[in-house]
Amino acid sequence: MKTLKHILLVAIFFTTSMTFAQEIVNDGQKYIVRGSQIFLKGKDVSSSFTQEQKVIIFEQAKKVAEERLLQQEDIDIQAVEADDIQKQAIEAAEKEISPLETPKEEEKHQDAKKVKEEQEEKLKGVEKAKEKELKAAEKAKAKEQKKLKEAEKSAQNKLKKAEKEQKAAEKEIKRNEKAASKLAAAKKSLSKAEEKLKSQTKKFTKLESKGKLSPVDHEKWEKKLKGLKENVEKLEKKVNKLK
Repeated sequence: MKTLKHILLVAIFFTTSMTFAQEIVNDGQKYIVRGSQIFLKGKDVSSSFTQEQKVIIFEQAKKVAEERLLQQEDIDIQAVEADDIQKQAIEAAEKEISPLETPKEEEKHQDAKKVKEEQEEKLKGVEKAKEKELKAAEKAKAKEQKKLKEAEKSAQNKLKKAEKEQKAAEKEIKRNEKAASKLAAAKKSLSKAEEKLKSQTKKFTKLESKGKLSPVDHEKWEKKLKGLKENVEKLEKKVNKLK
């Protein structure tokens, strides 16, 4: 009887602890966790947490519920004592029954028998009611455990997805930084090539205007300037491609 009562109370407490709100403390703030929602001062603040933070908070709420369950180990003594009193009444009635000797004793025997039957009937009713409550509590417990597992699985999946998206974003950032670095280097090289072409062209023009270039020198300069122009064009194409 005590074992059955204990199981029933533990099951009922577990169900209520998972159904009703749990108060937890996170980063100095008191939050109320009800199902898959997180409340702060009566306001639903679930959306303000990341999936990883939610997993941590739900785990805290789960631990609070488990701690409350352990505190219920001291079960309802009065209910147990009531069951013991019923048993004692039945035992007392049985002791009063003895071999019939007189009509008075026979009447006493019938009364004791009636009391015994009534007590047994009441006890059966109590047992049936407790069994029914226990089954209902176990069913509710299984349902809440399933919901909790589904919530944990969903949170883990969302966390994995968020981590995957974050890695992809970091990879994209690195790729963009690398491209920007290449573009900056190409622009710098183009600027130097243009400056060199400009200075060499100016020098060639100056020498040519003064008649200081022989036909051979003139040919060398034209070849040199052509190479510098081709290099500038090549770098311009590279810059445009990296943009």
